[in-house]
Amino acid sequence: MSTTGNPRVPPPHERPRDADGAPARNKEEFIVRFGQTWKVLRAGSFPEEEALDPGRAERVFARGLNPAGVGRQLRAVLASGSRKEGCTA
Repeated sequence: MSTTGNPRVPPPHERPRDADGAPARNKEEFIVRFGQTWKVLRAGSFPEEEALDPGRAERVFARGLNPAGVGRQLRAVLASGSRKEGCTA
């Protein structure tokens, strides 16, 4: 879930990248989307984590959502450019 920003690094997989990004209309929809999102991000690894997703989603929802903040974070990542020169690996 991180990158150097190097344009030569392969882009993200289409499935997570193409999510519509629209905020959930209610708690139930949020919990379903949370599970779907993390299933894709886990890419088949750690299937035992799926059972924990509903509880995690409930805690995230209860803490509060900030869709505008997510958008700002994404724009910051995209605008930051390459960090390749600072990488030692």
